[in-house]
Amino acid sequence: MVVLSRLISFNSRRAQHQFHRLREVSYPVHDKKPNFVTVKEALKDIKNGSKIFVGGSSSSPTPLLVGLHEEAERRDLKDISLHHIHLHGPSPWSAEGSSGRVRSNALFLGGGQNKDVNAGRVDFVPIFLTDVAKMFYRKRIPLDAAFVTVSPPDERGFCSLGTSVDCVRSAVTMAPSLIGVMTKSMPRTHGESLVHSSHFDALVVDDNHELYERKMGQMGDAEKQIGKLIADNLVDNGSTMQMGVGDVPDATWAALSNHKDLGIHTEMISDGVVDLIKNNVITNRLKTTMPGKVVTSFAYGTRMLYDSSITIPSSILLSRDGRMILEWSHFNVR
Repeated sequence: MVVLSRLISFNSRRAQHQFHRLREVSYPVHDKKPNFVTVKEALKDIKNGSKIFVGGSSSSPTPLLVGLHEEAERRDLKDISLHHIHLHGPSPWSAEGSSGRVRSNALFLGGGQNKDVNAGRVDFVPIFLTDVAKMFYRKRIPLDAAFVTVSPPDERGFCSLGTSVDCVRSAVTMAPSLIGVMTKSMPRTHGESLVHSSHFDALVVDDNHELYERKMGQMGDAEKQIGKLIADNLVDNGSTMQMGVGDVPDATWAALSNHKDLGIHTEMISDGVVDLIKNNVITNRLKTTMPGKVVTSFAYGTRMLYDSSITIPSSILLSRDGRMILEWSHFNVR
């Protein structure tokens, strides 16, 4: 009886941490076809007070965002909030002198948003990136809609979230309305990136919409020396790497060309991993969790990286979750 009571108690605690998704997007919806529409038609159900998740980084859905700003002005919509990590592209709703009908709530800063936060035109919530998905799953941020960018569907109707899975997948499973921009510039990636096209309430086809690319900096002598010191003194053969973005991470990747059997389990990847994968420096052979796989949550770099994500089947994109990193003994964070 004591054992039974402990099992019940344990299962109750487990249930408190389980997330009940509104939908599971990796299977087709029976007898439902994707709804291809214009931007204006896609936004017709957005109303006063709507809370909208917006995919970010390289896959920022700019056509929908610019259209939303225009529709809010035309229809005199108010109190629309956008919840997102770093966005790229024009953001007229947060420009100086804007009406304030649409307001950004940034959960991660990047691009040109810092000045808008400092000017009081954009809200900022400091939060670990690993916790953003939980905000949607636990409805701490309840959503009415999600705006994302996806690839065209394959022969079975599956689109790909492509370069950004991170907190995007949690939002698309929790938002009652799913609205997408479909562009052929979005690569198909492996992992948790699949969304069947039947789940979209509206899809806007815009092959003129390109993914945003990172402006690669010129590494100076100081960055190259730092990268070499890291590679020579802190990274052993067989290490599993977590890298950020910037000149020093770029310099570190460049200095690792003579290493062997490196693994990747990281928040994001950029151009520096491509040649190391092709030259078998990164093999993921010695990883204890998901061996043989480059694991990341989003990709942000140049077109070379986005095109390579199709040709590197060992790369998978997963929802952002750093818990398993704590279990590893041979892990390098840079």
